[in-house]
Amino acid sequence: TPIRDILRVAHDRGLDVISITDHDILSYDRVLAVQRDMEAHGELRRPLVVIPGVEISSADGHIMAYFVRQSIPPGMDARATINAIHRQGGIAVLAHPNRPEAGVDGGMGRNLPFDGVEAINGAQLFPLAWRADLDEANDYSPNKYGASDAHFAQWLGAAYTVMAVTELTENGVRDAMQAGLVKAEIGNRALSGFAIAMEAPVLKQALQAANWPRRTWQRSRSQLAEWLHVDDVYLKTSWRDIWLDAYRINRLLSIEERRANPRESIQVPPLPIEYGIRFRGAKLFVSTPLSSFSGNPSLVFPTLIDEKIIHERDVVVFDFPRKDIFFIWPYEIFAGIAWEWIF
Repeated sequence: TPIRDILRVAHDRGLDVISITDHDILSYDRVLAVQRDMEAHGELRRPLVVIPGVEISSADGHIMAYFVRQSIPPGMDARATINAIHRQGGIAVLAHPNRPEAGVDGGMGRNLPFDGVEAINGAQLFPLAWRADLDEANDYSPNKYGASDAHFAQWLGAAYTVMAVTELTENGVRDAMQAGLVKAEIGNRALSGFAIAMEAPVLKQALQAANWPRRTWQRSRSQLAEWLHVDDVYLKTSWRDIWLDAYRINRLLSIEERRANPRESIQVPPLPIEYGIRFRGAKLFVSTPLSSFSGNPSLVFPTLIDEKIIHERDVVVFDFPRKDIFFIWPYEIFAGIAWEWIF
């Protein structure tokens, strides 16, 4: 979306402050240049404070960095990312904590020094995640933010943050955020309707019940990590990835092909189930690789051994005949240590 369109919509909808947080790219200088040009041509008729920000893709999930002026590399763990933000005097806010594949896992996030958390995210339209974000916000930080997460200008302001500022300037906004004088709000009818539906008693209770096992597991991990004085005690499983990849590949074979060639086997590369602890960039772990195949194990197994794809000692740990998918454990467990140097 063009910067000019974003600033125009923000101005027209009465927003006083905006931060354009591209993924892993600082666009603050370009935004300021466009803002000055619009002011010079009379397109912005009242003050609009633009604050620097970027959404960083840490190895553990997305983290909002406000008031940073130098790039922070993506891919670092969450603690290292937060430390890099703080070294620049920035403010680290946990983005959409329960969004699948994008939120910092709650078992770890609860022990990290976030300055705030997105309690309302305008693009968080997954019912379970929406409910969890609201119910669990205090587990991460008492400072709750609203963010539209608008990937197009029309959605700008769907959710926003009310701040008690002493002056409408960049410094005034920073002071309010550092003091925690923030409150998450909903800004448009569409999101309001969704939020009202999520508060319906029966649905609310059902979602909370569905979230309870995950929340209990994450809190237990967090408490154990705190007791051990580490960042995280984790179990990282690639089961979902293994299953989806195997299923997708298996469906490429037609029913006729599978009936005509029952010894056909398609392998997905081994993906580990990993468990361990993490502390300040170090990770001590053990992992167990699983490989997925399509076909009938009793028919395919001898061929796989003959072709030295697997060994005789390998065992079938999961078999789903109706899906023509089975999983093999090579009877191996790996232990390791990894370290990420942060400068």
